[in-house]
Amino acid sequence: MTPFRMSLAAYFAMAVLAFGLSELRGETLVITTPAWALSSELLVASSVLLGLIFALGTIVMTRLLVTHVAAARRLHEALRPAVSHLSMRELAAVGVLGSVAEELFFRGLLAPWLGVVASSLVFGILHQVRGDGRFVWMLWAVFVGAVFALIFVYTGSLAGPIVGHIAINVVNLRYLQGTDHASERSRSRLGLLLNQS
Repeated sequence: MTPFRMSLAAYFAMAVLAFGLSELRGETLVITTPAWALSSELLVASSVLLGLIFALGTIVMTRLLVTHVAAARRLHEALRPAVSHLSMRELAAVGVLGSVAEELFFRGLLAPWLGVVASSLVFGILHQVRGDGRFVWMLWAVFVGAVFALIFVYTGSLAGPIVGHIAINVVNLRYLQGTDHASERSRSRLGLLLNQS
């Protein structure tokens, strides 16, 4: 089985596990009692709007950090080989299925059960990677998980975290795949050397 198919299978298993455990507990994954006292339509709309605003900010921040912060650039370079060979369809499948499965499991199931902080820590710890950027990635995942958990807690709707997570994953995976900062730095250094001679 290819790594791509293994990833899809793992995400599918995560979603099934989340649904199974929520059924055993007699709960629903996508709706919880909201902290805000609004109509159900406004709660869902608020959830989606907040999820999209956070996604946009995260996408912009990713580019700024990768361009200007060495640790973020090292993380980008460490993660890039995992997606460099994927087709656009495969990239979209990983981005969408991964987002939905993680939101169902970490926010829909774990956030109401463990709380915002603990569920976000578990989310971050499970985002460990090898290489220089592992702690940056873990801390970033804890932060993203906490924001999505807060959106879920306040609006009672998982719609915004799911939509926002999909937007972040699909757009940033495409950016990760298509942007080779290591090669750009090598070309810049070569250009400087050629200009000096």
